[in-house]
Amino acid sequence: MRKHYCGACDRYLPTEVCGVHGTKHTVLVESRPPVAAPHQPAAGISSGVTVADMPVPDRREEHVPPRSAARPPKPVATPAHKPARVTLARNTPGPLSESEILRFRKSERRLHWAIAIPFMVCWVTALILVLIYNPAPTRPLRELFSWVHRISGVSLIVFPALVMFRGREEYRIHLYNIKCAWLWSLNDLKWLALMGLAAVSKKIVLPDQGKFNAAEKVNFMSVMVACPLFIITGLLIWMQDMSWIAWLIHGSLALLVSPTMLGHIYMATLNPDTKVGLKGMISGYVDRQWARHHYPIWYKENFEKKEIRQTSPRPAPRSPSLPPDHRVHIHCPSCKDVIPVSWSWLLQKIFSRKPVLCPSCGSTFAAITAVTDQQQLELILQHFESGSPLPDVSRPV
Repeated sequence: MRKHYCGACDRYLPTEVCGVHGTKHTVLVESRPPVAAPHQPAAGISSGVTVADMPVPDRREEHVPPRSAARPPKPVATPAHKPARVTLARNTPGPLSESEILRFRKSERRLHWAIAIPFMVCWVTALILVLIYNPAPTRPLRELFSWVHRISGVSLIVFPALVMFRGREEYRIHLYNIKCAWLWSLNDLKWLALMGLAAVSKKIVLPDQGKFNAAEKVNFMSVMVACPLFIITGLLIWMQDMSWIAWLIHGSLALLVSPTMLGHIYMATLNPDTKVGLKGMISGYVDRQWARHHYPIWYKENFEKKEIRQTSPRPAPRSPSLPPDHRVHIHCPSCKDVIPVSWSWLLQKIFSRKPVLCPSCGSTFAAITAVTDQQQLELILQHFESGSPLPDVSRPV
């Protein structure tokens, strides 16, 4: 007898289509009829076959198809079928290994590129306009480069403002960077003086630096001062208002900023010792040993203390000594019952002169004084037990 069987549901089907899985896991199998149990004789009728000798029917054959055609093999998912996991979180992903540390946050990187990209487009288009189109203004595509220069100048206003507004919760890190760039020390001046010699001779050791070295500070300060002046003078040139003076200031600033900008690009992309740090402005993370070598002061302030705190063995927790028993036992003068109370409760009753209520008999009595002397306590207990004279507790025994 043939029946349709769904391998995913593990059951026979009345039709060839499974209501859950369709025809994907449906096969046509042979179903054996159920084996009937042998007739047992009634009680009192002798039989040559005992119950233990009777064959037990295999009930599993009623529902489970034979192994040969029972269930089709499930398709095994190959690595090509597994979708890649993509993290769409807005936060910065963690480092790939413990050898990397966070150099710049996402808000810092966004602000950097929001300034760097429009600034570079402005600089390149200005160079093309000055060197190619100023000697021959009738050359083609002049208007295109002119409008690209203007749009990038407007982007230099809009993009940083949007980035600052979006990352307004982390405004403190930007103030910290400004502080680091504008605070100079004697080591910064020494670093600038020895920078050229250190590039030639490995024997020259540069002084330790903080989050930014002296060259980065110069570039930071120049961009911070020049960008507002570029924007103001560019708008004046665009509006044809005081264009000659604006042109003079605009061009002078470009000449002053170009060396620091080109030097910054060279150190970040071509210099083999420092181009490793470009990863910090892309992913946020840099090599730990590289940061320790180039920015030792910043590394010690932000990571070395944490490492010491994490690696230093913590002192074993002291086993707290059990506090003494602060419960006080008061003997009720009426029912002779013992009332356990705390010292703070007893002192409150004594100083406030409030009566004490016995929870057993309901009588009230005043707590006059607290006896702590062991001998007096023993005499008081003897008085309650045997009726001996009550000692005077106003003075020590």
